[in-house]
Amino acid sequence: GMGHELKLRGISDGTFIAGVLANENCADKSTVETIHGDYLAAGCDVITTNSFVAVPQRMLECGIATEADNNRRASELIRASVD
Repeated sequence: GMGHELKLRGISDGTFIAGVLANENCADKSTVETIHGDYLAAGCDVITTNSFVAVPQRMLECGIATEADNNRRASELIRASVD
């Protein structure tokens, strides 16, 4: 899934948090968009947002105001990949 692809592309800190932070980090956002695009190019009919651990406790650990903020950014990234 997305977490594995992020790890393969060098975005990992050994935790699931790295995937969530990829939605926030400008440099990593393009990687998230690229991965979504790669899944579509491979023939996937359905792709999901990069928000696996976007829950209140994890968001506070990352210093993100709410999971809704991160989920909104994850949705924007996936929408950009589809358009």
